[in-house]
Amino acid sequence: MKINIKFLLFFFIVTRICFSQWIQTNGPYGGEIICLTTNGTELFAGTTFGGVFLSTDFGANWQAVNNGLPFYNPPVYSLAFSDTNLFAGTKYYGVYRSSNLGMNWTYAGLAGHDVQCLAVIDTFLFAGTEDGVYRSTNNGTNWSQAGLIPQSIYTFATVGTNLFAGNNGGVKRTTNYGLGWSQAGLEQKAVNTIAVSDTNLFAGTVQYGVYFTTDFGMNWTQVNNGLTDNNIQDLAVVDTNIFAGTVKNGIFLSTNNGTNWNPVNNGLLNFRVRAFTTTDEKIFAGTYSSGIFLSTNNGTIWVEVNNGMTNTMLWELATSDSFIFAAAYNNGVFLSTNNGITWLHAGLTNYDVRTLTLSGQNLFAGTDGDGLFLSTNNGNDWTSVNNGLTSSRIWCLSTSDAKIYAGTGGSGLFVSTNNGANWTNIGLMNLYVTTVAVNSSNIFAGIMGPTGGAVFLSTNNGANWTQTNLPYIRVYTLAFCGTNLFAGTWDGVYVTSNNGGNWTQVNNGLTAADVDAFAVFGTKLFAGTTDGGVFLTTNNGANWIEINEGLLATNVQSLGILDTNLFAGTYEGVWRRPLPDIIVSAEELTNRLPTSFSLYQNYPNPFNPSTKIKYEIPDQVQNDSRLVTLKVYDVLGNEVSTLVNEQKPAGTYEVEFDGINLTSGIYFYQLKAGSFVETKKMILLR
Repeated sequence: MKINIKFLLFFFIVTRICFSQWIQTNGPYGGEIICLTTNGTELFAGTTFGGVFLSTDFGANWQAVNNGLPFYNPPVYSLAFSDTNLFAGTKYYGVYRSSNLGMNWTYAGLAGHDVQCLAVIDTFLFAGTEDGVYRSTNNGTNWSQAGLIPQSIYTFATVGTNLFAGNNGGVKRTTNYGLGWSQAGLEQKAVNTIAVSDTNLFAGTVQYGVYFTTDFGMNWTQVNNGLTDNNIQDLAVVDTNIFAGTVKNGIFLSTNNGTNWNPVNNGLLNFRVRAFTTTDEKIFAGTYSSGIFLSTNNGTIWVEVNNGMTNTMLWELATSDSFIFAAAYNNGVFLSTNNGITWLHAGLTNYDVRTLTLSGQNLFAGTDGDGLFLSTNNGNDWTSVNNGLTSSRIWCLSTSDAKIYAGTGGSGLFVSTNNGANWTNIGLMNLYVTTVAVNSSNIFAGIMGPTGGAVFLSTNNGANWTQTNLPYIRVYTLAFCGTNLFAGTWDGVYVTSNNGGNWTQVNNGLTAADVDAFAVFGTKLFAGTTDGGVFLTTNNGANWIEINEGLLATNVQSLGILDTNLFAGTYEGVWRRPLPDIIVSAEELTNRLPTSFSLYQNYPNPFNPSTKIKYEIPDQVQNDSRLVTLKVYDVLGNEVSTLVNEQKPAGTYEVEFDGINLTSGIYFYQLKAGSFVETKKMILLR
């Protein structure tokens, strides 16, 4: 039989590539929703960590629609339609525009501003920022100031050609497209939201509840009867029903213009409600950390509609047997028993669970502000276990033998020898303990402060502590790999082989400075980074290899290993990749030289003030072609920086460009090597 060797080789390579990618698990879904809007049957959600999401089936399924948005997926504060254009107001990165329902986005101005609200009147697009109101008449191509400078604008509402703005100074009104503004009442109140019912206005405030006016703000009436939370985040009108979303007590309904309010929270898992939108007698509620809920019966029952909403920030992962536990930002604990195919709530909803650890069948969860909890049945039930703790801010947990260590935010380190029934302080008082690693009789504690940090060592169960010789930098994570102790910091990775007597920085190949998490697999060490994804070293940090194939969420806060899979907890849920494929892929990358010239897109982009540029020089070039230049130009073609100008052997390189002395705008970087020339665009946003 004749065998096609080329085909088999191709099949092998393609199969290997397919199986060596990261894949996003099915959750945990939900997260923080900042704003909602509808356009016919399309429903859009602006989120804190996941950018913009779209649902075309009334929330039953969601997909991220972020192509063209800044790589970081900044918080999306506001969404608004103007004809067929959808506008998104972001934190710091200004306004973006989509003409195809979010499938693609283009920058539309106001970089450097927090665009907190958007409104459309006729051909005018208004943006409320931290520095007043701006106006565009050409879909964001140009903007001009439109008053209330330098006030911070929280919300807009329109009635005909009247534009109302809410901020810390009450309600403002313009009748001439922002050329002039007048006070429209509530001068001493902070107004978060304004809703319109016919010609009536409702204003939701901080601390003072809801106000009602029938004369465009000349007179206001406080209408709080029945409200148990006077901090109003958003208001929505559905026919004659008014809904109020509050900071801590959920949703309230009034059927008589606010004269009376009743709570309508049946089915709602999170009582911190940030946003509403309505369509076809359906009302959607976006919560602070549990995603979106839908009611089709005026709030009588709420149903969670988060499938595909990969917007959950995960602080930590813990694995045992076939269980994966995930600690979610302000959303409690999640559990998967099938490698992330499905995730279930495992309690402590509404708690900001920062850290997890397992000790036998006992699962401990530390929260930021609500102390420590214990579950003995995989999260079905939880018990508060805080006896002896003097801080409710639990920042890290670690298990060694029968001891549980708890690092706190401001009260040092505690230990329990009886499964959390009692806790004893063992030093480092008044310090913020972010990570603990134990090796035999040595306890190492990483510390973080406002301007730096340290690693401390105790050799006598915490009776005494000695600061090791690590430079004064913030320490996020510690891990032993063999006899070496590694520290993940805001300045990359450090390693010591003599219990902290000497530390060596080991960042070769590590392109992200903030290292937040480690995972150890035999002699291999994985590092999770902020904005840089996951890296692997097989030689104690001498070299790091980026292993981000398929990983779209590169803010990695936690790592965990279960069976033959590596899991990454990110700002956008949990991702999974098979360990054997990672290791083989890493070995191939280590031994591979580039076969062609390549100039990569700078990272991050947009950037402020620095960014990294990666390029490759192949091994087949002639010596006279290895003079390499990498230069940066402004939009007029003026050279602003020479990053590389030297002979380079074959290999992969990365340089950093610092734009600290440059103004915001578009710049170009160009790689030249012999006859090869390639140019790419990057954006500096100050």
